[in-house]
Amino acid sequence: MNRFFYEKILPAGLSVMMMASGMPLSQAAAADPAPKIEIQTLSLEDTLPEDRIVMVEVSLSDNRSGFRAASFGIQYDASLVYEKAEAASAAGQAFQIVSNPEQHLLWLTGASASKNDASSLAAKETMLRLYFQVPEDGAMYPIQFVWEGVDGSPAYWYADKGSNVIETVQETAKNGAIKKPGISDISSHELRMNPGQSSTLQVNNATDAVIWFSSDESVAEVEMTGSAECVVTANAPGECDIQAFIDNEFLTCHVTVNAGYYYSIKEKADLNLVNPKNIIMEYPDAPGTVTWNSAKPKFVTIDNDGRLTFVQEGTDFDAYLFGTCNNVTFMRKIIVSYTEEPPTETEPPVTETEPPATEAPERNPGDANQDNKINILDVITVNKAVLGKENLSGQGLTNIDFNGNGKPDSEEALTIMKCIVGMIDKTTLFG
Repeated sequence: MNRFFYEKILPAGLSVMMMASGMPLSQAAAADPAPKIEIQTLSLEDTLPEDRIVMVEVSLSDNRSGFRAASFGIQYDASLVYEKAEAASAAGQAFQIVSNPEQHLLWLTGASASKNDASSLAAKETMLRLYFQVPEDGAMYPIQFVWEGVDGSPAYWYADKGSNVIETVQETAKNGAIKKPGISDISSHELRMNPGQSSTLQVNNATDAVIWFSSDESVAEVEMTGSAECVVTANAPGECDIQAFIDNEFLTCHVTVNAGYYYSIKEKADLNLVNPKNIIMEYPDAPGTVTWNSAKPKFVTIDNDGRLTFVQEGTDFDAYLFGTCNNVTFMRKIIVSYTEEPPTETEPPVTETEPPATEAPERNPGDANQDNKINILDVITVNKAVLGKENLSGQGLTNIDFNGNGKPDSEEALTIMKCIVGMIDKTTLFG
């Protein structure tokens, strides 16, 4: 059971919830620009206060028309401990905060009486100050806006003219973070992806060049977009590690590529599927049994696990799917289309003949894959062998067995990497 506690920044006697509940959830365009809200990105000094409690500001700008009612969430990194909030302006005083520590979520609901009060500003103002306790380890702690509460309640931001401008507020909202200097860390330590999906990884507080590689490129591959950043692309179901080599150490993100294609039911955009296979719908943070339903079961059905079955393959259609748990229902439209795929040409089997046995070549230090080169592919080969995904033996093992223990290990992968970047002379690898 989620534990909520309320922190009132709201002045006594102002009934925000009653005022907000009377607002329809229709959306209309506002004449004035939508307000902009921003969470501060706080860079810490080398030393923290003894209690490790720091303050992050939430600011508001372009609030020309004022707001009649607003509701939105702030999700903070699970390593942070939320302490309290303080109002820093008239706009900040209008908010009541509902805190859910288990979900690391703050849900803010507030109202402003008039566009003529101090909350009606074009310039940037500090609206709220949030206080968090920072752990001793780690390097970066994201703090970001969310647009649905844990109970499925929607975000909204009604302007003084009664127009809901939440969509434009979402587009201009800016997330923040707490950063520690001098400590390098990878932005995610675990990713779950669908085949064909891409995601960005970065090294925070990078003080040196970063070298990226994948332990199994058949599962997921990396493309550098900057020294400290790369794009991970999922290729096929399986698991692998994306590793960043920096400051003489490896930073690792474990990647799982789904056998099925997983999509959240709570997303608002339509889901366009082309030649769909193995589609599974997920219910967000389900604390109990989920009931699934399809509006067009003659075209698509959905079982208790959220797995879709396409009853009439080859027929284009659109349908709505529903997921209900604890009296909260999400609905999502799927649009299915099929394209004709050309027949796969088969090539005649090639008979491979083994070359005549030759004498083993001389030991080539660091050449794990025996291509007569020392590069990142050798590091990947060793890491695959350490993870049990590849058998490294024979000449390849001989070339990298620097410690003479007869098996590959991560220390040898690190030694090869140091050789590649010029920290170690290749000729000294075997002493």
